[in-house]
Amino acid sequence: MDQISLRDVTLVFYLKIKNPYPLKLKLDGVDLDFSVEGTRFLKTQMAEGLEIPAKQVKNFSFTVTLVYQDIVKKVADVRSKELLKCTIDAAVKIPLPKIGGLPPDMTFKSRLEKEIPAIMPEIKLENFQVTARPCRNFKRI
Repeated sequence: MDQISLRDVTLVFYLKIKNPYPLKLKLDGVDLDFSVEGTRFLKTQMAEGLEIPAKQVKNFSFTVTLVYQDIVKKVADVRSKELLKCTIDAAVKIPLPKIGGLPPDMTFKSRLEKEIPAIMPEIKLENFQVTARPCRNFKRI
């Protein structure tokens, strides 16, 4: 979790892709589905043409900001929960060489999960009182 307020929560997700092969991998894209308690909030794709050098690891990060009001509108029973399960389903598509019998690409799937607090603030004003004080710099005429 990156930031949290009474209005929204900002999450940072990290995706690490390891290339164990002696050749660089060029990705056709990375699809990301973001859901809260099983309800999809966002579907996006990272640009194609990403490359992972031979026998190296490449880290990607992405930020998602959720407004609690949007969660309340989309997720049933959110007010009865203390934590909300956030899920990112990632699909990494790698093109394969054009060799007979090989499919044009392979897709590798993974799932990232985080829980966020279900902040449903209740604000009450009790014993509200307004008191007038004279201004120090005020001169009577």
